[in-house]
Amino acid sequence: MSATVFETLMMRVAMLDRVADRIVTIELEPVHGDQLPQWESGSHLDVHLRTGLVRQYSLSLAPTSGRWRLGVLEEIDGRGGSKHVHQVLSIGDEIAVSKPRNTFPFKLRGNPVIFVAGGIGITPILSMAIEAQAGGADWALLYLSRAPESTAFVAELAGYGDRIHHHYDSVDGIIDLARALDDLGGRAADIYACGPPGLLTALEAYAASRGGCRLILERFTAGEDTGPRAGDSEFIVELADGMEVLVGATETILEALEHEGVPLLSSCQEGVCGTCETAVISGIPDHRDQVLSDEERAGGEMMMPCVSRCFGARICLDL
Repeated sequence: MSATVFETLMMRVAMLDRVADRIVTIELEPVHGDQLPQWESGSHLDVHLRTGLVRQYSLSLAPTSGRWRLGVLEEIDGRGGSKHVHQVLSIGDEIAVSKPRNTFPFKLRGNPVIFVAGGIGITPILSMAIEAQAGGADWALLYLSRAPESTAFVAELAGYGDRIHHHYDSVDGIIDLARALDDLGGRAADIYACGPPGLLTALEAYAASRGGCRLILERFTAGEDTGPRAGDSEFIVELADGMEVLVGATETILEALEHEGVPLLSSCQEGVCGTCETAVISGIPDHRDQVLSDEERAGGEMMMPCVSRCFGARICLDL
């Protein structure tokens, strides 16, 4: 196989609704009336927009709902994907999407569960909360947002009563995150979190100081350990047909391939979405993504060319 090819489905925008400041929800239905593929809590879709952009949006309903709903925040300084959704996309439009993929799996292990959502990071958490409630888990949600008017799904979450803990920066000030988590039982909980980098960094510090908790994250953007860095050297990428491409010390494999006209589907270009996942034929990847598990990295069978490199002078990819 070449780079992982994610099968796409043609979907129609059945509903488009503004649910908070700069946040819309989209419900999709199959164009041809096909049954939707099964998926798990925490999954997302690759959405192919007319502009040629591919963006990832989390599914935010129960996997058993029979519907696909996405929540999209308009990024003021983004690269155009969210602006297209907010300003161009209309009910009735047809778009191609991937089948659901899950890089943020949720599993009930019998421990208390704390969900932490920062802003639009609530979207993958919603399906997890539904599963936790149905499974009889001891769970709570800490939902952080800028202000009440920028907080989505409030009415939907209200049905869970005192399991939901809102914090609005404009009203409550800066949160004492460690204290808030301790008060919810975070020292011995499985903590699932999605949100901006600063929040996730703070959660990592919390988990490091509390030996009894388990932290599972989904990131919007990459950390600092991605892409070319000081000390990197050039190397050769060999393709399955024998073509060789030189990757410079200051460019990524993806950039080098694009310069040579080699197509490779990509989206985030930061190693967090998994769209460019590619099989490795030979060579040892220098993994810098935040998608693959430790076991997958050790296996060396797949890599993310948008950020990862190789150890040594050559790597052969199934492209």
